[in-house]
Amino acid sequence: MNIYRHKRILPVFASLGLMVWARAVSAHESEAVQPHFPAVVRTLSLVAVTVVTSLLCGLLAYQFVQKAAAKKRGESYRGRSPKPFLFALLGCVALVLAVQRFAVKADSELDALRGAPDDAQFALTDKLATIPNEQHKPLLLRYAQDENGGLRYAAVDALAAVLGKESADAVEAAFLDPVYTVREKALYSLPKLDPERGLSLLLSALHDEDTQIREDASLLATSRSVFPDPQTPRRMVPTLMDALDDTSGLVVVNSVRVLAKTTGNNWTVSPLAPEAERKKIVAKWKTWWQTKRANWDAPPVANTAPRQPLAKAMAPDFSLRDWNGKTFSMAEQRGRVTLLNFWGTWCSPCVQEIPELVRLDTEYRSKGLDIVGLALNEPDGERGLQKWCRGHGVTYRQAICSSYVQDIFGDLEGVPVSILIGRDGRILRQWDGLRDYETFRKAVEHALK
Repeated sequence: MNIYRHKRILPVFASLGLMVWARAVSAHESEAVQPHFPAVVRTLSLVAVTVVTSLLCGLLAYQFVQKAAAKKRGESYRGRSPKPFLFALLGCVALVLAVQRFAVKADSELDALRGAPDDAQFALTDKLATIPNEQHKPLLLRYAQDENGGLRYAAVDALAAVLGKESADAVEAAFLDPVYTVREKALYSLPKLDPERGLSLLLSALHDEDTQIREDASLLATSRSVFPDPQTPRRMVPTLMDALDDTSGLVVVNSVRVLAKTTGNNWTVSPLAPEAERKKIVAKWKTWWQTKRANWDAPPVANTAPRQPLAKAMAPDFSLRDWNGKTFSMAEQRGRVTLLNFWGTWCSPCVQEIPELVRLDTEYRSKGLDIVGLALNEPDGERGLQKWCRGHGVTYRQAICSSYVQDIFGDLEGVPVSILIGRDGRILRQWDGLRDYETFRKAVEHALK
């Protein structure tokens, strides 16, 4: 028998060793494994698996080659049996496969946690059910600082049921989040943990630059169950009087409703009432306030100034071909403020928002703002998108959004979603749902300073 025929076994063992090493690297690099094992342990484990696998492969190859050589010489092979080495190698492979299986399972769990907000809520509930209660708070406090907005949202929601100053601090800090859904959840959650701080946050939110946050706050103010203290509505009155000048009709209507219940003055207005009637009711309230303001006896509320959201994570990099065939890349946007608008021609709120964005583009493009429309699920593709935009006077850049871009921005559940990115590439705002020109304008002004 020719010994060189048996040397063909060597590449087989080398390939097996490389496969095991690749599996080990994959498990080692898995983001899901990292929170469970210290970095030093993971690194040493990878080195140990690689060294042991390489030695076993080498020993097995040596045993087979020696046995073949002895057989060619007509001698009996007196070396050790390769079976122990083979079993050891198989055990090593099984161990790495088991670790990889755990990593895949953990990766799946992590994907669910860092998906859309609703998915993250369900995944977090399932995860909390598997760990002791005393571990809930530390985990939620860590998740409230996660880079994924959906997971931060789910963590803030869960913290509302975990009493304590740490929970209240984390929820109040979440109102400074750039993502609207996280801010909204913080607004509704803080009163459950600390009514006084919750009241302060509510009154601060009534001065917010985001119209939707102001509307949320005005709706929360109408709920007596959230603030059971009978003095609370009277403490709201000075801020509610300021809210009567809000550009949102819903804020005005809700403020009037609370004022009427608090003071006994039956000066209310329907949400469907004409603007002239609303102004007439507002004038009555202002006249009344002029006579009451100086002697209003309710204790003041501290820290009711508007709170500016803070930039958090870097925007993920991506590139797409726009409707003119040119490549758009986030990496090339450094130095300019960028507004990404995820939308679709089939989406009624998106279409309603278009004139606001066209106006914004007209006034701020020359000052350093680039608006980029990213269209999703367009039925007629790029040509249909071009035709629609030209017919509706859309002036800013457009591109068909890929599934990859949707995924890296947190698996967007619905549109419109608008994301404002600063000159340094950090996400400054994420607005879920329809927004008005003033909301966009105020945030862009801050970004351009």
